[in-house]
Amino acid sequence: MYITIFSIQGLADSEQLKSGVKDAPRLVVFHTDGKIVDVYVVGKGAGIRVHVTDDNAASFSQGLLIMLAVYYVFDIDYPNEYKMTMSLLDVFVMGNKYPCESSRGHKFVSRKLKKIMEAQDCS
Repeated sequence: MYITIFSIQGLADSEQLKSGVKDAPRLVVFHTDGKIVDVYVVGKGAGIRVHVTDDNAASFSQGLLIMLAVYYVFDIDYPNEYKMTMSLLDVFVMGNKYPCESSRGHKFVSRKLKKIMEAQDCS
């Protein structure tokens, strides 16, 4: 399975939370009527339920940070299929220097994202 984030309409369903021991950690977000109702980080045959608040952005951000923490704590390599996405999160969310930053794709997207963030004063 190569999708980093699942967004599922409805309430938490155990079928959507299944993962094999070889599945990379991913974020699973359940929502109803535009409101996040459950957030999980699942992968490697295990799952973590994230505390959900009334603030959708805070709930999603907390889930995202926990997912990144799982990769660090358990020293899991990012799957090739979404290594670029995870590296951007690594750089812009965690403030880490990504070792493959010299790739043209990474530089291009990083420059664009930095311009957007500066225009919005998101630093």
